[in-house]
Amino acid sequence: MGSKIYKGTIQMGRSTSSHDETQRVTLDIEEDKSCVLIARVAMGTGAVGNFIVGGMAECTIEMYGGAYGRLGMKRENKTMKVFVPDGEFEDRNRRAEKAVRVAEGDGWRGRVSDATNQHCYSGGGPNGGSYYNVVFARHVDDDGNPYLGE
Repeated sequence: MGSKIYKGTIQMGRSTSSHDETQRVTLDIEEDKSCVLIARVAMGTGAVGNFIVGGMAECTIEMYGGAYGRLGMKRENKTMKVFVPDGEFEDRNRRAEKAVRVAEGDGWRGRVSDATNQHCYSGGGPNGGSYYNVVFARHVDDDGNPYLGE
């Protein structure tokens, strides 16, 4: 398989709460069009200094292989109201996931955490349930065909 060139961004981050000094600084590599995170490189602050001064340093690399099928595709987003029925507090994540999965289709994947987030609350529903504004995203090719791989 030959190589292909994509436009992207590299973002550096620093954790102040990392318990592992070797993972303190991260470099995230993301493809622009699909907004897909391809890889995360992590290293300690001492390794960053070695890299800057000496051009090489030890690190760990986490590759996100599931992202490859979506590279170069356009990311689409939409927000939908999703009804989550009432139930026990301890059971809210299961109910939210079930409600979001029912609304998915044609490549759309919902952010389940929105359906338990009070900042996304959109009002009460029938029989005591609640509506939440849930963000859905999908990737489509240049012809508008959705990616259904994951």
